[in-house]
Amino acid sequence: MAVDTASKVVAYEKPKPVLLALMIVLTVAGLFGAHWQRRQTAGAAGDSLTWHQLQGVHASSTALVFPPTVAALDGKTIHITGYIFPLAGAEGQRHFLLSATGPACPFCLPGGPADMMDVNAVKTIPYADAPVTITGTLHLAKHPGDGPFYALADAQL
Repeated sequence: MAVDTASKVVAYEKPKPVLLALMIVLTVAGLFGAHWQRRQTAGAAGDSLTWHQLQGVHASSTALVFPPTVAALDGKTIHITGYIFPLAGAEGQRHFLLSATGPACPFCLPGGPADMMDVNAVKTIPYADAPVTITGTLHLAKHPGDGPFYALADAQL
């Protein structure tokens, strides 16, 4: 908006296309984020777990210390939403990694051991580019060198 101080006339300037596009992208991202958060916390039987909760683990060279809310879920049925990282070349997977973030590079794993979960499924789960919600029994690693800090057994969609 431009103001002519001599005549006190206010002229309207059209928004720049780049700013308009940025506003649209941020609005859509906000809506997607709200939907993603609802999907991570919605569920039937079992507790829902978010990647944010899992990030609270503290690792030393000899021990893992999990947040009390996560430690209480060890051996219990949980749901979590994430991205499938196949460990084999088949279209369907029974053993794979579930990650907090989607693949940026097909040959790279995102994040560290608190950002992924080792999943063993009851039956084959088809690969998907989009996030999936998996239900299974959560197992916490006992030592920092055991691989991913989290494992999901008897998993299913």
